[in-house]
Amino acid sequence: MPSPATLPEHTPTPALSASLQRIGGMVLRYLYLLKNSWPRFIEALFWPFLNLIMWGLLSKFLSETTQSIALPFSFLIGAAILWEIVLRGSMATMMPLLEEVWSRTLGNLFISPLRPYEFVLGLMTISIIRLVTALIPCVIIAWMFFDYRVWDLGAPLIFFVANLIITGWWMGLMVSCLLVRYGQAVEWIMWMVVFIIQPFVCVFYPLETLPAFLHPISLALPPTHVFEGMRDILLNQQVNATHMLAAFGLNIVYLAAAIAFFLRSLYVTRRGQGLFSYAE
Repeated sequence: MPSPATLPEHTPTPALSASLQRIGGMVLRYLYLLKNSWPRFIEALFWPFLNLIMWGLLSKFLSETTQSIALPFSFLIGAAILWEIVLRGSMATMMPLLEEVWSRTLGNLFISPLRPYEFVLGLMTISIIRLVTALIPCVIIAWMFFDYRVWDLGAPLIFFVANLIITGWWMGLMVSCLLVRYGQAVEWIMWMVVFIIQPFVCVFYPLETLPAFLHPISLALPPTHVFEGMRDILLNQQVNATHMLAAFGLNIVYLAAAIAFFLRSLYVTRRGQGLFSYAE
């Protein structure tokens, strides 16, 4: 057997290779679940499609009936697509865990060699796959039927999408903390948490529309800075670096806190103080 010094530099260590295999196995598990269940697949496509059609038709109506107002109402379509990233990203992060709860297999997952941080990385990977599956058709439909090209936002679009994906991650993990700790009794929270913050993140209207006393709450949420930055590009043709940096900084803090809380919830639960004691 060759010594470690003679191994090629690109050869992964056994521990890293095993970790990647466990993450890949978890991702593959949920991909098979999605592939073999047409209702789940249709649900992943239906709601983004419905929201896009609704906001696209509204945008078309406003553009045709208010021609004297020099506003690109198509930004409603862009806001709808970007908001779906947060909504679908958080749902896609929570759903695999909820599937385990429904099937009573979460205990089996925890006694497997899968490490908690690998579980988190697996959830994030699955959320990206489900996001791509749902959003690519929406982007194509927006282009073909409403002549809206989301890529017209330019390079900042990459930053916007990355920040909204991170937002979906930490929101999904925070709700998953409650699900792991208290079981199905708090399942209803996962369906409403994203919609609770939607009025505060100014998806379809500028920050100035909100009452002044709500501005600190709104500015503490990363999506607010993303949607404000999007409107700056569409309405003023300028990139607001302050909003970009604020969104990134807040997301990093919230994601780190969400991962820490989620890992703590798993630690407590695996000792019979959470979901397993409820199931028994």
